[in-house]
Amino acid sequence: MPSAILHFPVALLVLLSAVLPVQAEDEAPLWEWRPYRVQAVLTADRDDPVLDGRLAALAADLSALTDRVIGPGWRLEIHRPEDPGMPAVAEGVPPWKLLNEAEPGTADVWLRIHVATTVGQTAWQIQCWQPELESRSPVVSGTTWDDRTLPEHLLAAIRSVFRPVARIDAVNGSDVRLQLRAGELAPADSDVVWVREGDLLEVAVVFAAQGTTPGQRREIPWTIVEIDSVDRATLQGRIHSGLRQALSARSRGRMQQTGALVRPWYRQTELVLQTFGKSPRRLGGSRVTLAEALGEEAPAPAELLTDRLGRLSLQPQESPLRWITVWSGKQRLARVPMVPGAHPRLVLEVPDDSVRLGVEGQLQILQDRLVDAVASRNTLLISLRKLARQERWDAVETGRKKLGELPGAAPFLQELTGIRVDALKAVDTKTDRATAIKINRLCDETGDMIREYLGGEKLKVFREELAELERVSKADKGPPAAPVKPADR
Repeated sequence: MPSAILHFPVALLVLLSAVLPVQAEDEAPLWEWRPYRVQAVLTADRDDPVLDGRLAALAADLSALTDRVIGPGWRLEIHRPEDPGMPAVAEGVPPWKLLNEAEPGTADVWLRIHVATTVGQTAWQIQCWQPELESRSPVVSGTTWDDRTLPEHLLAAIRSVFRPVARIDAVNGSDVRLQLRAGELAPADSDVVWVREGDLLEVAVVFAAQGTTPGQRREIPWTIVEIDSVDRATLQGRIHSGLRQALSARSRGRMQQTGALVRPWYRQTELVLQTFGKSPRRLGGSRVTLAEALGEEAPAPAELLTDRLGRLSLQPQESPLRWITVWSGKQRLARVPMVPGAHPRLVLEVPDDSVRLGVEGQLQILQDRLVDAVASRNTLLISLRKLARQERWDAVETGRKKLGELPGAAPFLQELTGIRVDALKAVDTKTDRATAIKINRLCDETGDMIREYLGGEKLKVFREELAELERVSKADKGPPAAPVKPADR
């Protein structure tokens, strides 16, 4: 028995070496085996020396609880500044600056934890920074009467503001496969699940640093991945996006596509609608529909109107994903997914539909004149046919001259070209190609209408018909009789 006990650690090491991936000492762990480096700054009120003296014990208890609940997925370090007495958490003050550090360093997650006593209770405030995501949570606060439960309250709040990150491995149409960071390092507590089916992830493109060039992160706007299945570190999901092609089929070189869990932290999101361009215009009084899903079987969307400043206030719902559709009359300007409450304020830029509306108005006037011209021509053609049947050829000739004086297709097409050119000059085709396409389509449809109803081919056929009727009529009457000379007397 003693020998078995002595060799048990050796056997455990052999077993772990077979399970864990092999890597060189200077290499970073594989993404799904890479733990988060978490740095926390713990402070208390300056006027609370009793609580200040208990910070060391609180830090030890919180660290031990984190190890028991979260396990190897986090490497938590808790710092106490040289002057641990600090005012309450102030948004916008990064915790690394409390440690006299200019940059966040290598930590993936920074936490600011502040505690204070009020009327027998212990109050706490927590704020989370994730520099890689350029993300900062709102301040989360609470109180407890029992100091023994304080570490549990703090850890629960920390988990609520932490955003797990996943890398996008493959994209096939609207389907996507991701790898969750530290996903193979299962939490010690089975109740801790970082990503579940139905969770939503915001996506971004990350460009790795190269030489002196710093890394960059660019959010992919109006794009969300909905998780359909979770198998340890492997996530399968679907892409919802207002873009035609939001994600690349594969990552290339220094570029890596990532997703971060969406947290509806805020009580509402202020959505602002404005136009594209250097001088954006707020879309006050615009009609917006808010839908839970798309498709014929989806519930009917809610109808909303923006205020005079183009704003809407959207509150988080039990089913977090919402589809926003912006309308101009019957014309759809934009359709994008979003999660109300995930951001305090969002700006949705849509095409400036005022140019298209102006074109529609000008084309309507042109079409009204076209209708009048076609009606006048058809009335004259009917009259000429009637005169031709009556063989009143002098009146027919007069009608032919009037027919030649009526406007044909050429002046209408020339005016149409002017409308098109002026409208396209007013549109920035680089940023608003959709409006340019709509204008061209409207003008093309009107041009087809002009050529159909005022084209020269129908008029040519009619003139040939009149000429044939006149020739037949005169042939049936024969040559005119010779004048009779009076008899000589």
